[in-house]
Amino acid sequence: MDSENKEIICIGDFNCDWLQRTSDNYTSQRSVNFNNLINIKTNTNPTIGKSSVPSFLLSNVCHITNKVDELAAVVSIYDPSVVMITESWLSDDIGDSSVKIGNKYNIFRRDRKSPGGGVIAYVNNCLPAERMTPLEEENKEVIWLLLKPPRTPRPYSTIVAAVVYYPPGQSAEQAIDMNEYLTTSLDVDEKVSAYNSIIIKMLDEFLPEKTIRVHHSDKPWITGNIKMQIKARQKAFSRGDQPRYKQLCEKVANLIAKAKATYYRSKASEFRTSNQSKWYNCIYSLVNAENTTHTQFPHGPENLDLSDLAEKLQKAFTKPWSDRYTNVAFEIPEVNHPHKNNKPTPSFYWPS
Repeated sequence: MDSENKEIICIGDFNCDWLQRTSDNYTSQRSVNFNNLINIKTNTNPTIGKSSVPSFLLSNVCHITNKVDELAAVVSIYDPSVVMITESWLSDDIGDSSVKIGNKYNIFRRDRKSPGGGVIAYVNNCLPAERMTPLEEENKEVIWLLLKPPRTPRPYSTIVAAVVYYPPGQSAEQAIDMNEYLTTSLDVDEKVSAYNSIIIKMLDEFLPEKTIRVHHSDKPWITGNIKMQIKARQKAFSRGDQPRYKQLCEKVANLIAKAKATYYRSKASEFRTSNQSKWYNCIYSLVNAENTTHTQFPHGPENLDLSDLAEKLQKAFTKPWSDRYTNVAFEIPEVNHPHKNNKPTPSFYWPS
């Protein structure tokens, strides 16, 4: 997850003292900064389909408890995905049931400990949302939400939304502090870097890197587990523990057989029809036979003795399994037939 895969929307009530920078100084002015509101175009035509961007409704209600019915009516008309309210004027003794605007919205609220202020967010339960509590600070009236719409425009995968209430009458230093808070909180790259450092630390602690010795002569199907079992087998042989040694011999042989079969299925079988040369190389490697190069004919194949060529072809084709039947003698039984001793009589045909 990186900063390119998130769309960050900051919505809040900024109808209060705001900062205007002149040279290196800040001056406080009383005004309404409409640039802090973001116009999000959404598709309102149901025949086209649902918009890939959630719709937002923002309102400063100044005490929500006596405006719940009116807010619920507005929400039922426009059906926004997220409703963000500033100056909710709620406290701990007011439950969520008192400010519900319907059964289809989940409530996220941040109440001020003193009378006034506060923010509350309603998120449609069809829109997965998580509250990003680590980003919130004690003296800031801000709620951070991580939204995961089913459909988002490229290249976004999630949306970070914040409902902010910045009360009037603040000093320039407090305004600068709020500005820096919002800016640093939106630094997704920094959060990703911190996340990666935590993950790397956990991996180093619970899944540390391990150095293993790999020999250039190791076959490609030899795994670390097989080498460990071979080492245990050799230790059992050195100690004279014959039962353990025989048990590990059988286990190593089974592991190698399974590893070879897996290697053939994953590496060699596909070459049988696509690249026969590579397939033969894999087969030679699996049966522990050296691959032979092509026979060269210095004087041309037409000058080669056919019996010598047949002998070389036989050796080439039988080499992979020549060591498997060293003590087996093959006998061809004699064929008994009444005409086996009769010589054929030549016949001649004379044209007329």
